[in-house]
Amino acid sequence: MSASSTLSLGRLSLGLPLLFATSIAFAQNIVIQGHITNSATGKPVVGASVALRGTTVGTDTDANGDYRLPNVAPGNYTLGIRMVGYATQERQLELTDGPYEQNFVLTEAQHDLDEVSVTGVHNRYRRPNPSSSLRLGEPLLEAPQNVQVVTNQLLADQQIFTPVEGITRNVSGAVAPGHWNNVYARINIRGFNTGFGSLRNGMSTGNYFGPLAEDASFIDRVEFVKGPGGFLLSNSDAGGFYNVVLKAPTGVSRKSVGLTLGSFGQYRATADIDGKLSKDNKLQYRLNVMGQSLDSYQGYDFNRKVALAPSLRYQLDDKTTITAQYVYQYSNFSVAGNYVFSPNGYKSLSQDFSVYDPSMGSSRVNDHSSFANIEHHLNDNWKVTGQVGYLRYAMRGLSNWIAAGSFNPNATFTVSGVNGGRAIAGTNVLNRSLFLYDVDNTTLVGQAFLNGTVETGPVQHRIIVGLDASSKSYAADFGAAGFLPLDITQPTYYSTAPTSLSDQDALRARSLDQRGAKGLTRYTGLYVQDELGFFDNVLRLTVAARFSANNNVTARVKQNVVTPRFGLSATVLPNTAVYAVYDQSYIAQTAFDIDNNLLPAQRGKNIEAGIKREWMDGRFSTTVAAFNINKTNIAQSLQPINPQFPNAQVAIGEVRSRGIEADFTGELVSGLNLVANYSLLDATITKDNNEANIGRRLGGTAKHNSNAWLNYRFQRGALKGFGLSGGMQWQVERYAGLGNQGVKLPDNYYRLDAGVSWQGEHLGVNLLVNNITNRYNYAAGAFTAASGTGAAAIGSYYTWQPEAPTSFRLTAGYSF
Repeated sequence: MSASSTLSLGRLSLGLPLLFATSIAFAQNIVIQGHITNSATGKPVVGASVALRGTTVGTDTDANGDYRLPNVAPGNYTLGIRMVGYATQERQLELTDGPYEQNFVLTEAQHDLDEVSVTGVHNRYRRPNPSSSLRLGEPLLEAPQNVQVVTNQLLADQQIFTPVEGITRNVSGAVAPGHWNNVYARINIRGFNTGFGSLRNGMSTGNYFGPLAEDASFIDRVEFVKGPGGFLLSNSDAGGFYNVVLKAPTGVSRKSVGLTLGSFGQYRATADIDGKLSKDNKLQYRLNVMGQSLDSYQGYDFNRKVALAPSLRYQLDDKTTITAQYVYQYSNFSVAGNYVFSPNGYKSLSQDFSVYDPSMGSSRVNDHSSFANIEHHLNDNWKVTGQVGYLRYAMRGLSNWIAAGSFNPNATFTVSGVNGGRAIAGTNVLNRSLFLYDVDNTTLVGQAFLNGTVETGPVQHRIIVGLDASSKSYAADFGAAGFLPLDITQPTYYSTAPTSLSDQDALRARSLDQRGAKGLTRYTGLYVQDELGFFDNVLRLTVAARFSANNNVTARVKQNVVTPRFGLSATVLPNTAVYAVYDQSYIAQTAFDIDNNLLPAQRGKNIEAGIKREWMDGRFSTTVAAFNINKTNIAQSLQPINPQFPNAQVAIGEVRSRGIEADFTGELVSGLNLVANYSLLDATITKDNNEANIGRRLGGTAKHNSNAWLNYRFQRGALKGFGLSGGMQWQVERYAGLGNQGVKLPDNYYRLDAGVSWQGEHLGVNLLVNNITNRYNYAAGAFTAASGTGAAAIGSYYTWQPEAPTSFRLTAGYSF
């Protein structure tokens, strides 16, 4: 961007002639320019980030691999080049006058760097290429799929510390409808639940109620893939999935620490140490550490967390790299969910109301995960990658729910063992049932894949061949642990456990392996894809298929399936591509029919088309897509219920999700970064054994979902380094529920956030105020009609999860 346009923006925004004059005084005519190529192919590297370290001066290389940095002041600088999939390079410059020509030749590397410090404020939110863990081997512009990337710079600006805290605001068609937020992230994409956990480094790590949601301290980026995504795994839901890429060594020596203070007794500290252990830079290391203490806006709820994530990388030679990563997370918190219950309607209880009682005890999770990766370049056009992951998750926790007699005028409860015993009754009495929430799960994942390019005459081929396998086991006990009534209009909490609560130590006297339900599944998949490029790769045709072999060892059932994938992408104008894709999904089920046979797998079919464009030399990107997903073999209860087989189900349900999505990401003008998105979603039941459900919307969806986040940092003058940010989230016509049948909520979701920050060469401060209008927002709502008879009957009630009122987070960070 020219100096004059930058200055005009500052004058219009601030209306200060003095600032305008000061900026002119700072303008210089020194220009740094150059050309960046691939060491293996000699071809230009498009979209590489070029920046002067410790400044706000930066740009990306254009379609020819060229870059230009105008108006640089004289002085000493570090010029840095960063590109996903390539080793970072830095060069020391002493500028007196110009122009200066600095050309670079980049060497491919396995790691995916999102946060190398040379990027400054330039292009903080846009990434033109996927991580290598997605295996695509091509720019996102050319991929026949809607893939959106959430950078860790964006997470830092929004002060999002886990995926459950609002990461979906940055991606169209994605929502977090709540549930056990203290444990794992429940994220819906295009109306469908992504399941337990996410992918980490491209490997399926989700298991039975785990793993623990990733802390932002060790997240490098999060990639949202819309649609089945058969190029990674077929046993993902038809709506899509998200891939968490962990931080890894960068080869750049740097250190940073951070401290956060926030509402509800939040104290958080982080450290990120990145460097090299050998003089030749072949052995690199990284260490991320986090500790956090957080109370809650809801009663006695709390969460204490620790995260430790060391990693090593060793470059055996110029063709082979080995990376090892380990993550440990510990969490001590109240109970798994923060639901509230009332017979009087949504929002009839204040946001600070909680059903958790200190006498119930607390929950603990120990989460270990290890990953190893080796990448070897066979030659300039082919590379092979192998990686393994091992996860061990152990939770000894609690959950509570509504129990018999709640909101029933004929029920009377006596809490004995507390002050001699006390009786409570009435339609406002909630009988809280307490359950164990004990889970052990183990996941072992292995992958090997080959990426390469070859030409046959005028046709270019991008080939992916992959093999993956996994073994996932669990043991779980959700046994009853007592009850504790509560008058929700006059709540009384107990510091010592009454006799109505069970002795949890006695319940856990036997090992979980002895007392819990168990499961073991194994999976093997083979994937082959060929993307054929015609007319100098202007037109690209993708033909692919995956074979999946699923083995439910516990149920003694094996299921094999082949899922095809066809895609078409064309570069119709410079920096503009259109695409279409047909893909399928496959999810093995655990339910049984009346003959005790495992139900056939859920199948999904996705048809999608879209247009992508990069603007302003690649600094800004837009994606607009339309899709239609049909999902069959939905498990449903047998109707009428057979009293001899009350748990029997039948796979006759069908649902359809169709809609339009739009995403806008990048830098509009120098220092002004935007993330905005909108989705129109129609997710409907099309077949059901209860005709009354046909036409109902799916739970966990919103018909209209709009989000925006804007961040501006002043580039010159007296306010240089100061920044302003603001965000909006708006969901209209929401449907809640954990099952297929959604319940329309009476309230839309609307939230406004605003912040102010300052960033110097080493020190940065960010103050963010969330929900500045103090609106009562909530998630996971549902209405349940009265049931049962006599004193054990439960009156009709509403349940929901309140979100926080107005709150703040203040983070200070220092980099060395």
